[in-house]
Amino acid sequence: MRVLGITGGIGSGKSVVAKILKMLGISVYDTDSVSKKICNSSQNIREKLSEKFGSVLYQKKKLNSSMLASLIFTQAKHLEFVNSVIHSEVLCDFFNWKNQQKKKHLLELKLLFYLSLVLING
Repeated sequence: MRVLGITGGIGSGKSVVAKILKMLGISVYDTDSVSKKICNSSQNIREKLSEKFGSVLYQKKKLNSSMLASLIFTQAKHLEFVNSVIHSEVLCDFFNWKNQQKKKHLLELKLLFYLSLVLING
C-alpha cells in the first residue's frame, strides 16, 4: 500500500490533481476538509482551543475560523499551539481512514512536511 502526498503553494493545482485522481478511482484524503470538520466535531480540540483563546472562539458549536486566523497570524506561538492541537487529530483520523481503505491511496496534504516530521520522530 502506497501513500502519495500532494503539496505546493496556494493556487498550484493540488486540488485539481486530487479531483483528477478521484475521477480515476483513487482514494483521496483531503486534509483541508477534514481539519475543518474535526475542528467543529472534536470535543478535545474545542476544549483546548477554548481554554487557550476563550469560549468565544466557538459560536453555536462552530469554530470562528476568522477569529482563529487573526489570533494565529499575529503570534507565532499561537500558530504553533493550534497546529499541535489540530495536526495530531488529523493525523490520527488519516491513519483510521487509511486502515479502512481497500483502494490505492492518495494523501492530499498541505501540511506534508509536518506529517513527515511526526512520522520520522514517532
